[in-house]
Amino acid sequence: MKKISVFFILFFNPLFCQYIQIDDDYPVQELVEKVLINTPCASVSNITVKGASFYNEEQSYGYFFKGNSNFPFQDGIILATGRAKSAPGPNLSPPPTSEGNSSWKGDSDLEQALQIANSHNATIIEFDFTPIANKLSFDYIFASEQYLRDQDSGSCAYTDGFAFLLKEKNSSEPYKNLAVLPGTSIPVRSNTVVGDGGRCTAVNQQYFGYYNYNNSAVSYNGQTSVLTAQANVTPGVVYHIKLVIADQGNPLYDSAIFLKGGSFRAETDLGEDRLLENGNPLCGQETVTLNAYQPGASSFQWFKNGVPITGETESTFTITPQSGSGTYSVEVILSGSSCISSGEIRIEYSPFPQVNNTSLKKCDYDNDGKVFFNLNNAKSAIISNPEEFNFLFYNKNPETDPSASLIANPSNYQNSVNSETVFVKIINEHNCHAIAEILLETGSSSISETVSLSSCDTKGDGTASFNVEQDFLNVKFFFSLSELELGENPIPSTFISGNTTIYGVFYDSSLCGKVLQVHVTVLPYAGKDVEEKISVCPGSISPDTPLTLTAIPGYSSYMWNTGETTDFLVVSKAGTYSVKIFSNEGCSFTQTFIITHSTVPKITQIIADGSTLTAVTDIEGNFEFSLDGIHWQNSPFFTQLSSGTYTIQVRTSDSQCLGESGQAVIFFIPNFFSPNGDGINDTWNISGFDIYPEARIKIFNRYGKLLFDQKPDGKLFQWNGKINGSILSQGTYWYIIKLNNQQILTGWFLVKNYNQL
Repeated sequence: MKKISVFFILFFNPLFCQYIQIDDDYPVQELVEKVLINTPCASVSNITVKGASFYNEEQSYGYFFKGNSNFPFQDGIILATGRAKSAPGPNLSPPPTSEGNSSWKGDSDLEQALQIANSHNATIIEFDFTPIANKLSFDYIFASEQYLRDQDSGSCAYTDGFAFLLKEKNSSEPYKNLAVLPGTSIPVRSNTVVGDGGRCTAVNQQYFGYYNYNNSAVSYNGQTSVLTAQANVTPGVVYHIKLVIADQGNPLYDSAIFLKGGSFRAETDLGEDRLLENGNPLCGQETVTLNAYQPGASSFQWFKNGVPITGETESTFTITPQSGSGTYSVEVILSGSSCISSGEIRIEYSPFPQVNNTSLKKCDYDNDGKVFFNLNNAKSAIISNPEEFNFLFYNKNPETDPSASLIANPSNYQNSVNSETVFVKIINEHNCHAIAEILLETGSSSISETVSLSSCDTKGDGTASFNVEQDFLNVKFFFSLSELELGENPIPSTFISGNTTIYGVFYDSSLCGKVLQVHVTVLPYAGKDVEEKISVCPGSISPDTPLTLTAIPGYSSYMWNTGETTDFLVVSKAGTYSVKIFSNEGCSFTQTFIITHSTVPKITQIIADGSTLTAVTDIEGNFEFSLDGIHWQNSPFFTQLSSGTYTIQVRTSDSQCLGESGQAVIFFIPNFFSPNGDGINDTWNISGFDIYPEARIKIFNRYGKLLFDQKPDGKLFQWNGKINGSILSQGTYWYIIKLNNQQILTGWFLVKNYNQL
């Protein structure tokens, strides 16, 4: 009666029609037998429930009904870690669904199945179950307040979860958890199925449904997509089933499991789907036999795409290429009951394009009876888009001959006879394959033409540079017939070599083409290029005074850049002249003459320092210096000279062109004289002023007083020691002799006046 009253409220109260409705007064016996199982294909017994009872005797489990909401299930059972009646939407913030407490315990079987610890607030339904069919399954949705919580609160570390536990009754074996992600052993928990867009990292989001907001059918923050728990069972064997949900870590932020009503199905297992997307479709002429036999079966009917297959009423059915791809199913009526067990399998055949037999042809250029083939070159002729397939090559057909062996190196396969067939297995991405044949054909060859190619040795090392492209267009050459046959190490169009023989092919309509043999010859070394630099004095070369250039003698012919063909050339001006010198074999080298006018130096200054003279020129260069025009030296320094006047000459070292000379004097300045009239050292004598017309002599006493200032005006300067008619007092005096703006002589002398003694 309570179930009917729920329908009445849903129908007449539009305020709640967009949310699910909960009845927690439903007897647990009816929840299991009438709502969850509801099939003649199994019997249940020993049903128990364990959870929490809240005020007004509200429960943590109950019956749910979709009403007009968008919830995926029409009705079913809810197990929660808080009040079941808190499950209807909207999803409010802060959430009302944190209703457990620490006195409400968890479950150790769930902790083991989910690989967690410290569970709380467990709600459990258990019962014994005896199947008639050999497979069972049911659908469910997991929802939790753990979704969308602030990450700082630690929600990503907590993981509420649900377990569907199954084992044979009274077995000591551990439970098997059926609430796992498809094809894995990953248990369904709030941190193993997380959608993108939440505050926790998305994981397995293909199994996440959506996050819930204010207008959601349930009050939980998020929920998974519809998941299916399934297992193979033995008909007639008693199993124990335990459905359990719990919080983890603390009793806060509740979760719930929604079990779809009537989804507990008895099925016949026909095996896994054979699909392209799974990577296991059927290939070519492959067949597969489906077996629906199980104890107690009384009749069978097979279907394709929902349509009965006429005459197929046995326990097995064989799918052939003629049957084709599709969804195959079976209905098995179990004798002594109204139970119909169904099974389904999807089948696809992998399409395989047409493969073609082909051939590879190659010439035995070295005539040794052995030819190496690259079998990979046949791929594109065998099948279109060969990059999409794998290829295995065999010496015999691997499908018909057990002695067939795999060719280990198909890129370098040596034939065994002149005409040989090898086999290739073409494999697609689904491991389906086809077989094709490759005929290997060989031909023999001979030298069709022999020519010569020569080039000069330009380095004296016995090699020369050759260019085969300018003489033989579109022909690849090799150093041996074996390399020509293999196509390995082709010679570049330009190469350096000694005397050798090379081989190439002019391809025509024949298998081997025309083989060309080329004798490569290095012509003897003629000589190294020579350059000679000649410096001449300005004005020394002219039509009246020409210069003769002589080429290296003893060669076959000469060609000057001026057009003359003699071994010498008469020139009348500076410049660059070259001659190409040819040997008897036609090889050549070049002799170059570079004639330039020397830049003639000028001595601009001669520095006198004691007995040393140093010449200074206006330009830098390789020059020679001389005092007598006979003896020349590279150094501008002349040392240990006696007093007197000197002329220093300069010339270029290479052309010996004379430059402008200079004069200088090594002065002898007495350091005392005695103006006493005895005829000995009466005067202070200095010679050499004739080349210094601007010279000036100044004399100072020891106190720095200027006593004498006079220009010498001649070669010899003589002073009697008198100032204003009076002889200097005996003592030491200082002099400054300014020869020119660059040279100044300083020193002292002693006056000994014996008349004053």
